[in-house]
Amino acid sequence: MYWKDFWVEFEEYGHDALDLLWHTSNQRFFDQVQPGDNLWIVVFWAPDEWRLIQRLHIRRLRIESGYERPYHAIGDDRSQTFRLDRQPDFAPILRKLEFVSGKRIKAMGRLIGRSLQTSRPLSEGDIHLLRNYTKKLKVGRPIKKAV
Repeated sequence: MYWKDFWVEFEEYGHDALDLLWHTSNQRFFDQVQPGDNLWIVVFWAPDEWRLIQRLHIRRLRIESGYERPYHAIGDDRSQTFRLDRQPDFAPILRKLEFVSGKRIKAMGRLIGRSLQTSRPLSEGDIHLLRNYTKKLKVGRPIKKAV
């Protein structure tokens, strides 16, 4: 599970911000992912909600020095992007996740983002919960930013 400051990238790149490339400056986080893994990416949604925006199925990894965020994970065609305007608040699902550590998210609203700033590997039960949740979501471009 990973929190992304999507709106900054969206304002600069538009829908291209949701390509199949994930990048970070955090080498420790990068070192924990490998081809075949999924990154479940969430974003904060106004006024005080969260949305699942993407499941990035990693095809390969690469490092490109010279960039602010040189560690890259490239997704494949099994990745999915979800419509933000066609789903309910994702926060209740986030608080149900147990993670491998067994420590659930207790924060509310915007503070949930702090709980997701570090790598939090999902448990098998979490993966099952997320797969079932995504069966109900509309796939496609996310739409304009909520007001």
